Amino acid sequence: MSEFLACVERAGLPYLDRISSWVGAAEELVAQKWMFDRAADFLLITGEHARAKEVLLEGIRTFTVDLRHDSSNELPLIEQRIQRYFGDSIT
Repeated sequence: MSEFLACVERAGLPYLDRISSWVGAAEELVAQKWMFDRAADFLLITGEHARAKEVLLEGIRTFTVDLRHDSSNELPLIEQRIQRYFGDSIT
């Protein structure tokens, strides 16, 4: 049991601390290169519009330039958010 508690204190609590804010959760998703649309939503909630747009564009680059497989079908969601919140056309 003490080993379990030590692991929680060493890994679990710092992780929870990192993701316990909207910005922290967004940056964790971006670092994992996953759910760029949701990360942008979190940043928009906090008023960080420029960073939200950067995250969306990074997501587009990840799937179109870096050719990462889009198994979660994220690209259409990213494109929708770019158009909806920033009025930019991707094509």
